[in-house]
Amino acid sequence: MTAQPALAGSCRSGPGRRVFGKDKSCLIAQYRAINWIRKHKYDTKRVVYVSWSIVKRSIPLPSPHALASQLAQHVFVRNRLLADIPDLDSQTLRDTLEGISDLKELISALIRSVLDDEALSGGLSARIQDMKARLDRLETRARKKRDLALRAMCDGDIPKIVEPDFTASLRVGVATLDIIAEDAIPEAFWKPQPAKLDRAGLIAALKGGLKTNAAKLSEPSLQLSVRTK
Repeated sequence: MTAQPALAGSCRSGPGRRVFGKDKSCLIAQYRAINWIRKHKYDTKRVVYVSWSIVKRSIPLPSPHALASQLAQHVFVRNRLLADIPDLDSQTLRDTLEGISDLKELISALIRSVLDDEALSGGLSARIQDMKARLDRLETRARKKRDLALRAMCDGDIPKIVEPDFTASLRVGVATLDIIAEDAIPEAFWKPQPAKLDRAGLIAALKGGLKTNAAKLSEPSLQLSVRTK
């Protein structure tokens, strides 16, 4: 029976274990294990995985530089593995790459930060709406009180009130505009409005078969879908 390759550091081998490598010794051990499997024609679906003895830690929000660095390492190792083992199945490749770099953990941390920001944004938006409604109520209440005070001073023939904290007086305001017949207003007082593109209508028309060289439907792009329930 052919001896299995020696694995350096704290990495251990065993069937059914996932690949976790957090230093150069683990990376070397992974290459040895995979090359050994390839050489002795083992089923790659039962690859000897390298285990990570360190408990998975909480990774903080990554910086763009850290994410780019891990991505470059991830792509480099992926290309090397595919070059060395062209028939390596996709699941084994993903498991191996997951153990070599922190890219998946960094992306997960980034997505968790996205969820936190979206939760804060949603809460803040709801709070702003509540405060806006409260603002509208306060403004309406103040306007009604001002009108009530105005009527009381007019009916009581009180032109002026002087208090330590304010002075209120009756005065003639500026003239306001009351529209009686809008259709009869001369054209000179109408400001032309710029045309606005009906994007929703144009999209519906293009989907319905409209032929035009002025616009087209672009190919759908990949989007990130995150479910929390």
